[in-house]
Amino acid sequence: MTKVNPFTPGYGLTPPYLAGREEQQAVFRQQLAAMAAGKPVNGMVMYGPRGTGKTVMLNWLREECGGRVRSLHTTLSQALQSADDLADTLFPSRWAFAEAGLGIGGWLQASMKFFRPKVSKVASLQPRLIAACKKKPLVLLVDEAHVITDDNKGLYRDFLQMCQTVAGQVPFLLVLAGTSGLRDQLRGVHATFIERATLLGIGCLGDTAAAEAIARPLKEHGMGADGGALATIVKESQGYPFFLQQWGEALWNKAAPQGSRQVSPADTKSVLPAMQATRTDFYGNRYKELSREGSLLAAASAVAKAFGKSDAIEADQALAAIQQTLAPAEKKANQAQTLYNTLIRHDFVWEPPKSDRLARGIPSFMDYTQARHQKATLD
Repeated sequence: MTKVNPFTPGYGLTPPYLAGREEQQAVFRQQLAAMAAGKPVNGMVMYGPRGTGKTVMLNWLREECGGRVRSLHTTLSQALQSADDLADTLFPSRWAFAEAGLGIGGWLQASMKFFRPKVSKVASLQPRLIAACKKKPLVLLVDEAHVITDDNKGLYRDFLQMCQTVAGQVPFLLVLAGTSGLRDQLRGVHATFIERATLLGIGCLGDTAAAEAIARPLKEHGMGADGGALATIVKESQGYPFFLQQWGEALWNKAAPQGSRQVSPADTKSVLPAMQATRTDFYGNRYKELSREGSLLAAASAVAKAFGKSDAIEADQALAAIQQTLAPAEKKANQAQTLYNTLIRHDFVWEPPKSDRLARGIPSFMDYTQARHQKATLD
């Protein structure tokens, strides 16, 4: 049994076992197979609450590309500060001498960047991107795609329109990944890309997948897991991938140094206080985010009450619950819809693809928020 802990929470690294993402992986593999055969494919939008593994899926997809398809991985803030930044992302060796094949070293390219011709318009990159994809299919992975501001909205729209045009002619795949509000934010950019893209939701795992996320890596490293211990982990994590990796890390650190071959209920009991304290700190920071925005905390508590013990409710139920917390002037100004959208941007709730219902973001955070807000109100 190796002494290296296989669990790595919070780094966006591929976990030792990528549980519960078989459907998304199958879609990606179909797209890659089509591209390798020279066929155009639709763009993809991957969204869901923070900490559910979107960056992990991007890293997995980059590895899956292998040698058949070229891949580039960036973030929205890196690639879309300007059309010139986008050019540097798409064509890293954009300096004329390097493109001419004169063998100039990378350090010289970096130090002499000011010699590169400036790019003023995104559309001017389109012919070169088409030519590059004809030589070899390209997957462009853009993380943190929800960071849309008034300053970059126009550039974002031009970028999406260019990608859509390119994808209609050559094997090119744009994958955008972002938090729960990404889908609606893209609609606000006023580009038709979102209407044609394939939507993939990345949320919490079901009980079986959550248990496998812990049990399989342990087994591969020569350690078993008692059923009772796994039940505790599933209950406490509520299928939230970030919490699951934290549990795996803590249990490994507990059992491995002792040479244990089995994670027992006693092990989970011993690390439970630390896990609960970590989770409380995590929720406390999220709670402060909600409390900074006017009526948002009261709206969140009302939505949590509307959920009760349910996993999902109708959007109209959430809007009605928010409406009841508002003053007459706020109701007249349609503040309920604004607060609803803000709760989605904060990942308190989200709208999964292929569903007209509203789901919890991090399940137990909703319970935490309602309980803490009610206590504060009473005090």
